[in-house]
Amino acid sequence: MNLDMGEGKRRSDRIMLTIQLRILGNDASGKRFKQAARTFTLNRHGARIRTRVVLQVGQVVRLVNLIGESDAEFRVVGPLAPPSETGGEWGVECTNAEQNIWGIKFPPLPDGESAYAKGLLECRRCHTAAFLRLSTVEIEVLQSAGILSKPCETCACVSPWGYAEKKLEIGRIAH
Repeated sequence: MNLDMGEGKRRSDRIMLTIQLRILGNDASGKRFKQAARTFTLNRHGARIRTRVVLQVGQVVRLVNLIGESDAEFRVVGPLAPPSETGGEWGVECTNAEQNIWGIKFPPLPDGESAYAKGLLECRRCHTAAFLRLSTVEIEVLQSAGILSKPCETCACVSPWGYAEKKLEIGRIAH
């Protein structure tokens, strides 16, 4: 399955830029953390970040841009590289599409251009297949890790999703 978004499919351009960040949140045991992080690539709505903290898919963290002291909540979409002793790389997406903590003015999409790609994915819990809207960050996570976290209407919770690899029965595909 090719999820290349092609020309004009992103909500904004992706740029390679290192921005020093502070990341705040709760770890898996519920303990608060405050740690350094940085971006590798970013777009108006998300980023690829590196931090020493092990993050959980679906977790919401607060990122603070240390240059402009602007901050926002971001959802962890998934890992982009396996965690190591020096940390891990994660795809994150801003929970409020109107916020822009980067201090960069991204041009809006021209009229008629789609902000998302769609992919045929399968919920790993209930095995429902669905055509789901995917952001740039979600595509990057899916291509790197093969799985990402998204809400599943059938499971009524956030579930792991991956490529739909098995033969699909007609009627099992949600639209």
